Amino acid sequence: MSQTPKMNSHEEKTPGYVWMILALIVLSGSFMRLYGLERESLWLDELATVRRSGFGTVSEVMRYSLYDPHPPGHYIIIHLITRYIGDSEFWLRFPSAIAGILSTIMIFYFARELFTYKEGLMSSAFMAFLWTPIHYSQEARSYSMLLLTTMVSAHYLLKILRDIHEGKEPKSTHVIIYSLSILASAYLHYFGLFFLILQGMYSIVFLRYNSHSFKHIFRIFAFPFLGYIPWIPNIVYQLLKSTTGAEWIPEPSPIYFLYYIAFIFDNSNIMIALVVAVHLIPLLKHIPNIMGWKVDLRQAITSQEFTLAMWVWMPFLVIYIKSILSSPLLVVRYLIFTLPAAYILFARSINKLPIRSTFRWLIFIGANLEGE
Repeated sequence: MSQTPKMNSHEEKTPGYVWMILALIVLSGSFMRLYGLERESLWLDELATVRRSGFGTVSEVMRYSLYDPHPPGHYIIIHLITRYIGDSEFWLRFPSAIAGILSTIMIFYFARELFTYKEGLMSSAFMAFLWTPIHYSQEARSYSMLLLTTMVSAHYLLKILRDIHEGKEPKSTHVIIYSLSILASAYLHYFGLFFLILQGMYSIVFLRYNSHSFKHIFRIFAFPFLGYIPWIPNIVYQLLKSTTGAEWIPEPSPIYFLYYIAFIFDNSNIMIALVVAVHLIPLLKHIPNIMGWKVDLRQAITSQEFTLAMWVWMPFLVIYIKSILSSPLLVVRYLIFTLPAAYILFARSINKLPIRSTFRWLIFIGANLEGE
């Protein structure tokens, strides 16, 4: 009988200077998010946020979200902010800025646990300094919070799945944090619900090689499912009444994946060239397993690099195919929850280059500076 593969957990001791560098990254990223937060006037989508969150009570906000293409989570947050704190541009965008700052911290811990603190620092710097996460951290929309909550959910889901693979009982705190974070994602944006569905499918495939692990599926996903039941009738109503608000979305072109990569990596020519290769290598490496040419799919599904590559590309491919076959839904900002996987995988690829460590860091710095 073959041995059940395990997900690695790197718990090496982190040198003291790493925490100083991380603090500098977080402080710099915080400044870039908070400085000038109120400088720009609210644009059309932000004005829609104000309108949808401006009702008298939370129940009214939820009721009128029935006619909006997004679930009510972000509107409720903004409703509470404007009611108890303030309604200036600064305060309307402040929750997004805080979520962006927390994301720069969260991705460090995520990457460090998957690989090493080196990937953690690089990933944190990408999150702190690249244009895309900064831009959505300064916008009164749900995307920055969606980025944070989906990353937290993925981090703790992988912890849970690793414990199950190692024959351990998943920690209740991990299950609770996962459930709350993914439920928040689903209420922030429908692509958060989409990510929940993908996580469920991944968990089923991951756990199929452990004969006693399916009992954990119910424990992992019961609370998010039950917590989302109250909103399901509203989704059905929106689908039946065609109130999804997606009529403006064009059909994606055959090379839309390049636009997707550019969205993630700031239109950096260096990054785009590297990322196309780096993100496809883990997938191509395991295609024989997936297609049945070899038998060991479990080696692929338990590989950190493969998991990250699937996190980056599977949501894009599913929505791309759906947009070609039926009504288009592919908008790159909706896929903002793939940024952590893209940044961690890119950091990993740099750290694995067969060159001296000094040159790896030079490539990392150059990639950051080359981004626009």
